[in-house]
Amino acid sequence: MPLAIGTGAWTIATAVLAALHPAMARDGRGWWLWVGVCGIALGLWGLGFLAVRRRRARRVRRGG
Repeated sequence: MPLAIGTGAWTIATAVLAALHPAMARDGRGWWLWVGVCGIALGLWGLGFLAVRRRRARRVRRGG
């Protein structure tokens, strides 16, 4: 659950950064947008990793 909340927060932050990107790029901070994109990507990877881990743990508990 905390991972999903964090990924959602990165998504909101990235949307805000995307809206402000032209002004930030003029000030030399255009790269901030990519920090948000990386946060979303890592969060989605983490969600997938946890799903696989949970599935394997359930399979081991069942003995299969």
